Amino acid sequence: MNYAALLVRIAVPALALCAACDRPGRSEVSGVESFCVEVIDGPEGRQLEVSAQIDACLSSSCDSVVESECTLTEVDGVLQIEASAVIESRGRTCTADCGAVSATCTAPVASDETYILRGDDGDQVEIDAGDDERTCTIEPI
Repeated sequence: MNYAALLVRIAVPALALCAACDRPGRSEVSGVESFCVEVIDGPEGRQLEVSAQIDACLSSSCDSVVESECTLTEVDGVLQIEASAVIESRGRTCTADCGAVSATCTAPVASDETYILRGDDGDQVEIDAGDDERTCTIEPI
């Protein structure tokens, strides 16, 4: 076997393996780690705006958020918050920093009502729709 043929037999599989390492991988993360809620004046009137921090960590050198979403569902008079995100990871050597993943959602409110919002872990806050104060399960978000 000549040297060129040997080089091709070794180099081509190695390049293919290396290219596979840099392909992005996607994963879905979910779970509300903490959240903040405030009453805002939106295009459709007064609304609750929820900013939910999703239970995940991003490497600033390898990860990016492809999409994130938040939903509010009324269960027995309590607005249950659910949030998820799709993360794309690329690279082999990633920094160990832990960037936040968040999602925002809104729901219309009556200005004279009081609302209770609850995250996955049972943390909850109560907010009066007439207030303009931001309320959080933990600070900061």
